[in-house]
Amino acid sequence: MQILINEVSFSLPAASFNMDYAVQEKRQLPVVKEFVVRLIHSLDICEPKVIANFFGFKSNEMIDVLEDLKNEGLIEWDDGEILLSDYTKDKFENVKGTDVPRFFQITEKNDDVIFDLFLFKILPKNFNLKENRLSIDVPMPKKNNLALIDNIKSAFDEQFAAYQESKNLDTNDESTESLYKINTVQNNFDVVIPIDVCYYLDTDTNDIVSKYKLDVIHEWDDESRLFNTIDDTIVVQEPKNLESNLTENYILNILDPFFVNVYDDTKSNYNVSLDNLVQYFSKEFEEPSMPEFEMIIGNIYSNKNLKTIEKYIEKIVGKNREKLIPGALWFPSKNYRTWGRTKLFRDNIQLINKIFDKRNKNANLVICTNTPENDSYEFTKTYGDAKAKFQNCSTLFNNNQIEVLLIPDVLVITLFHFDIIDLRELTIPIGFVTTNKEKIEEITKNIRKWSYDSSTDFHPFFERNNIATLDKESIFMKTVAPTLEYYEEKQKEARLKKKSNKDKK
Repeated sequence: MQILINEVSFSLPAASFNMDYAVQEKRQLPVVKEFVVRLIHSLDICEPKVIANFFGFKSNEMIDVLEDLKNEGLIEWDDGEILLSDYTKDKFENVKGTDVPRFFQITEKNDDVIFDLFLFKILPKNFNLKENRLSIDVPMPKKNNLALIDNIKSAFDEQFAAYQESKNLDTNDESTESLYKINTVQNNFDVVIPIDVCYYLDTDTNDIVSKYKLDVIHEWDDESRLFNTIDDTIVVQEPKNLESNLTENYILNILDPFFVNVYDDTKSNYNVSLDNLVQYFSKEFEEPSMPEFEMIIGNIYSNKNLKTIEKYIEKIVGKNREKLIPGALWFPSKNYRTWGRTKLFRDNIQLINKIFDKRNKNANLVICTNTPENDSYEFTKTYGDAKAKFQNCSTLFNNNQIEVLLIPDVLVITLFHFDIIDLRELTIPIGFVTTNKEKIEEITKNIRKWSYDSSTDFHPFFERNNIATLDKESIFMKTVAPTLEYYEEKQKEARLKKKSNKDKK
């Protein structure tokens, strides 16, 4: 079985070029002229009256035809004798035992054509070139820019037949154009090619399998020559230390019911292996054991998990309904090279932000991240387009591999990101999602307890105008703190009192 664990969008550099070129195409003579030429060819040389008698021409008709052929350079007519020009003689081909004339004409053309700047492949017309700001830029090799125009000319020449096919021209037709020469090439403008790559876990081998998301990309790069280029952008600088896959911290703070069922309780370290969890997931996939808890593999925003979130939100909140809660918190694992680098990430944030009651203007999804101050600008630049708020804080539960999405009174998703033997910066996230109110409250209180620990820091790196963390206008005070305090006794009592007053009315 193959399970989608992540989707990553890449931006490949490309450019539009104005191609000024000429084509030659086979030219069919009018029937009468062709058969006059074929008669002369069979006779080598003849007089005009022979042609007139053969075709039944009148004198003026014969003269019109012969003058046209002479003006076109197809015959020589001198001293009453007619013979084919050397040009015409060279154009006869033997087709199925019969000599047939084949003529060509040169036509000048001008087209705007888009090429990628890695393989210099022509892009089909049905490519969607809409830019995705969450995508990872794949830098263009410097050597490709050294002889750019020569590379484009060579590529256009090699791919001309395919280019003709993309214009719905039948390349098997005998009259099809062929490239005669390229006159000039001019660079119009630069563009990017959005490439979405899906990464799957093969549960039989625990290997990562990568595929293009769209068939049009797969057909275009049918030999997958761009995969290596793309993979180079997410290769880690240092080998991964698989000894970091220690799940004890995750189990003690989250009490993931599936991890608890898998770990060997005869040992005290609470560590669970990836192999055992994947095997357990396969059983859960066939026959779920806990109705209120769903085991998941893959990033929260992956297509299947996104649909799961949408299903639970509709179940708890209602379709196109809103809920009066202070906000939602998303603590990602520290794996920013590939985390959230897809349009689905933005879709996930928009889905959650739509459920907040508009009466609470501070309600929003806040991404709580341990991003250094000098990297906060780049982080905002990358993820800001997704319309989330950001809060700098220590790593959740002091573990870089734990991820939690918390929506009070709605759902909670937790994941542990297993490092794997793979040169790319990819992990295998495994955890669960639930709408169980007791479990949501338990995890919220554990996070709140962690937030008050002396080793936990919150910094205003993402705030504007140098607002301090504890300023009443800060994201922390407006959204983060109220969300973490949602299950405090005072807050619960206030909600019960408000509900009671509402019921009395």
